[in-house]
Amino acid sequence: IGILALDAIAMVPFAYLRASNRPIKYAVIKLINVAVIVIITLLGLKYIPAFLEQGKSLPEIITNNYSKTPKVNYIFIANILGSAVSFILLIPILMKFKLNFDFKLLKKMLQYSWPIAVAGIAYVINENLDKLLIKDMIGDSEMGIYSACYKLAIFMNLYIMAFRLGAEPFFFNHADKKNAKETYAKIMNYFVIIGALFFVGIVVYIDIL
Repeated sequence: IGILALDAIAMVPFAYLRASNRPIKYAVIKLINVAVIVIITLLGLKYIPAFLEQGKSLPEIITNNYSKTPKVNYIFIANILGSAVSFILLIPILMKFKLNFDFKLLKKMLQYSWPIAVAGIAYVINENLDKLLIKDMIGDSEMGIYSACYKLAIFMNLYIMAFRLGAEPFFFNHADKKNAKETYAKIMNYFVIIGALFFVGIVVYIDIL
């Protein structure tokens, strides 16, 4: 609940950064979030247990509490701390907003967003049904292996996500211009070329990845 709440509140200032064309600050905060999650996950699942097994000295608070916490919980701890750090970094932007309620704007937003929500549900089902079916039809360990391999696609997903985060505000801002179609066509060409290079790079270096 904490992770969802912090991420939901953070969406508003993140959207503000995108709309105001401040991609560097947006990217830095996102990268800090990922770094915090990765570091804490590695500490909780890899380095601390390795140190304890080797008998190395660690702070007493860690040695006393580590074994009491199920290892899977460190994934949630890492995520909530990552979300909390992002939220703290976004507080100066949040302080600029004034809270009010506009029913007409809400109605417009719901009319615009409900088809996206339906498509989003279909997307989530499509993304996760394969893993559930593999678990039921083959087994848990096979599902885990499949999910780990599937995550290699995250590199392409990151490229597409980075493009969308920058492109969507640009598309909205240039929709009324005369040469919009030509501009979009050029952007599409470069998107496909760079995406193809990303894909080839992933395939060539798949063993390292």
